[in-house]
Amino acid sequence: MVNYVQLKMNGFILLALTVCVLCLSSTSCFGQEDEYLGVSNVEDRVKREFRLTQQDVRYLHPLIKSENEKVLVTYRHFSEQDSENFLGLWQSIRAGRREFETGLESFFSARQKKALRSARSEIESRILNMWMEDFLNTLTETLELDKLQMSFVAGVFQSETEKRHQLILIEAERRAELSRAWQDLTDKRDRSLEIILDPQQFREYRLLGKTTNRLFAMNGR
Repeated sequence: MVNYVQLKMNGFILLALTVCVLCLSSTSCFGQEDEYLGVSNVEDRVKREFRLTQQDVRYLHPLIKSENEKVLVTYRHFSEQDSENFLGLWQSIRAGRREFETGLESFFSARQKKALRSARSEIESRILNMWMEDFLNTLTETLELDKLQMSFVAGVFQSETEKRHQLILIEAERRAELSRAWQDLTDKRDRSLEIILDPQQFREYRLLGKTTNRLFAMNGR
């Protein structure tokens, strides 16, 4: 009886260790890779859209997987250590896109490059939208927004997220930073929020990540 119990306990311990190893080795860095944060759906889409062969997909998979891991690690870093700095993650994604584009100079055909760029854009988009939702939650709690304010503020950040990501893609295509346009999006957001928030809320909003946002704006010029 004792041996049977001991065997059962050993079995549970082995199972627990196995699960831990799988979680730690997951590509998402958030535990086991789920359907949303993985690359399977991304690869399926670009395969159809760009008519990739299975050999193409196998060849491109390591880079797509690597880019996904980089973006997820960036998201995790800012979520855990700098969640009040909205532009912090954006600047990191922006720099990562430039590095990604530099790596496409060789080794890939024109069609493969288009597929990789599309995959990277989708990976960026889903994380940037997650980041926007996180920051909206932070604003809602910190500023104690009412339902009407929440709706208007969400609209402001949704519009900015779409336009700022599009700006990253334009910069990648032109191989040049559009610093004035980058800052204009921040200024437009601030003007909109000044109308939506009451004076005290707006002061608290401006204090949120104030130093880091100013540094990022200066570095973008």
